[in-house]
Amino acid sequence: MKIWNKKDEEYLLENYQKMEVSDISKNLGRSNISIHHKANRLKLKKYKWKKEQIDFLIKNYDNFSDEELGNMLGLKKNSIMVKRMSLGLKKDLSYLYKKQYKEGKRKVVINIPNNFISEWRKKNMTGKNYEQLYGKEKSDEIKKKLSDRMKIHNPSFGGLSDTHKKNIGLASKKQWKNESYRKKMFEAFLGDLNPSKRPEVRKKHKESAIKQWKNKKSRDKLLDGLKWRPNKPETTMINIIKKNNLPFNYVGDGKIWFRNNFGAFNPDFLSKNPKHIIEIFGDYWHNLPKNKIRDKYRLKAYSKYGYKTLIIWENELQDEKKVVEKIKLFVGGIKCHVGRNSKSV
Repeated sequence: MKIWNKKDEEYLLENYQKMEVSDISKNLGRSNISIHHKANRLKLKKYKWKKEQIDFLIKNYDNFSDEELGNMLGLKKNSIMVKRMSLGLKKDLSYLYKKQYKEGKRKVVINIPNNFISEWRKKNMTGKNYEQLYGKEKSDEIKKKLSDRMKIHNPSFGGLSDTHKKNIGLASKKQWKNESYRKKMFEAFLGDLNPSKRPEVRKKHKESAIKQWKNKKSRDKLLDGLKWRPNKPETTMINIIKKNNLPFNYVGDGKIWFRNNFGAFNPDFLSKNPKHIIEIFGDYWHNLPKNKIRDKYRLKAYSKYGYKTLIIWENELQDEKKVVEKIKLFVGGIKCHVGRNSKSV
């Protein structure tokens, strides 16, 4: 460690208030920390504000930028900012608009309220996408910049590391112990404050989803990202088919779709020759009233393309022998009903 001598101390005493610490440290061949420690021991302060300077700052902080105030008071921009923040003086950007008005860059608005920016954004930007706000060319440029930035700085891009996952889990558990946080989260997601419960938002989401789903490129990208896997009943059915060498392939991963006027439907198992489909219906989900209606449209879509459908309910899979018998008779064209819920169409 370099020992301080009388010459260096005199230089520090003479220039501490005039020069930046980085410049002093460079001239003396010392670190910034060394300069700060020595200044504290000598009880040196960068600058002692006078009462009239403080009064001037309080009166004018919202009319000029920190740099302009610094020029008026003969101080650095950072000194103005630090003092302003220590006094709790926060800018509302109205000084910028007032300055633009004086310089002829703005034709209206001199006295701008503190909430001007937020109110203007609510009125002019809410509910609009980038293309509506800035035009297609500027919109594409903004989207590309956002995408590139997320690829570089987003920790989840390419998959989270085990350490990152662990840290997220620990942070979440710590937050959840806070009663006020739990209450706030419940209100946000389950209460009326949840934006997704608003009719206009739900309608907008639905229209957007339908539009994306009609686009083959968007649909394929979505399905690839989902990485669908067979659920438990479907996995049971796959094992039964393999074990008994039945002529069906699993297609419930979203690769094959049948469409009609009521929507698009993805079957679970399919045989192209002859045209047969097997659907595995969950006992709870497919007994819901709204899903019963949708399943009628599903069967009509399959029938439109010349496919016959056999429905096997989840509870029937417990008896493998009856399921195999049912499928063999269905493929052979013989009507048969196994279990109170199963049927062929």
